[in-house]
Amino acid sequence: MTEINPEIGAALTRIYLTYMDDFSIEAAENGGFRELEGSDDLYLFHDSGDKAIHLSESQWQNFVQLLVSNEDLAPNIVAAHEDQERRILEEYFGNADVELNVGGMAAADLRTMLDNALIEEYVDRGQDEEEARKSANDQ
Repeated sequence: MTEINPEIGAALTRIYLTYMDDFSIEAAENGGFRELEGSDDLYLFHDSGDKAIHLSESQWQNFVQLLVSNEDLAPNIVAAHEDQERRILEEYFGNADVELNVGGMAAADLRTMLDNALIEEYVDRGQDEEEARKSANDQ
């Protein structure tokens, strides 16, 4: 869809960038826009009580795949993901209160989500899995 209609792609990219910090929240199967619960050390860029988007990993991954399907948008999405990954790692290494299972896993989950979205997009375009992995690594 975003490769056919770049205006929709641009609008969805703005939504994605606006809610990028919500990607660092552990995935929830019962998604929606709701209040965060639990202790503040569970969230890197949010406090308990903040409202945030809660989506499962597969929902986030499908959304990212929709964005990277547009070859003009894909480099910006990859760059934004890498920037967010660095922010997460900086928070993890710079804040003693952030535990490995929050900071380290959030960065790994974000990287995995992007890689899987890219691979799925290339597979959907007809590449076999090996070619798709190479194309994703070249992105």
